[in-house]
Amino acid sequence: MARRAGLIVVALAALAAASAAFASDPRDPQHRFNAADQAWAHRIIVHHADLGAGDWRVELLDSQNDANAPSYCKNPNLSNLVLTGEAKNPDFSREASFEDSDGEVWASEHDAIAAFEHMRTYPFDRCFRAAMEQEFATGAGIKFSVVSSGRIAFPKLAPRQLTYGMKFRMTAGARTIVGRIDIYAFSRGRADGSVMVASLGSPARPIPLSLEQRLARLVASRLKR
Repeated sequence: MARRAGLIVVALAALAAASAAFASDPRDPQHRFNAADQAWAHRIIVHHADLGAGDWRVELLDSQNDANAPSYCKNPNLSNLVLTGEAKNPDFSREASFEDSDGEVWASEHDAIAAFEHMRTYPFDRCFRAAMEQEFATGAGIKFSVVSSGRIAFPKLAPRQLTYGMKFRMTAGARTIVGRIDIYAFSRGRADGSVMVASLGSPARPIPLSLEQRLARLVASRLKR
């Protein structure tokens, strides 16, 4: 189970490259945090109480840089933008499936729009595939294939909105595991928020689509100050 969970960590690294860059990266946005916007950012993200019943555990996923990523998967250059609030939930896991969310408040709506445009144009599909191919090139003995990918049908809940989903299959010998990676990103005014779910099927316990989309709705609603 730990090995399968590690495969999802690789995909999470690709998502991180599309939003907030890693610490000390010169492409990071400038940080001018203030108490009010920090509190706002923390209200946006998913909290443990939002997840409902189940053995949800705090998961500290590996922080990875993008040094070995293809050039088109590098962190975008946001160094000309200013963040005034930022929050990341601890990642929550339940039997090898994961939930992750972020909340950000920018100095101006102009900066928020610019950051969202970087995310909107990020090649999620190519980068997830590249991350998986890189992982399996190490001789894991697992065959990875994409079943389907593209936009997730979802109601319009914010002026700027992006959804992306990938369904995949992993085969190791006679065993096949199916899963999905879904992303929901919203931007309104100076604030943005996102939810990412990486869910594996049997023998893991998948995260229901109904819960995933309820969390996305919560994050979208919390962008309103």
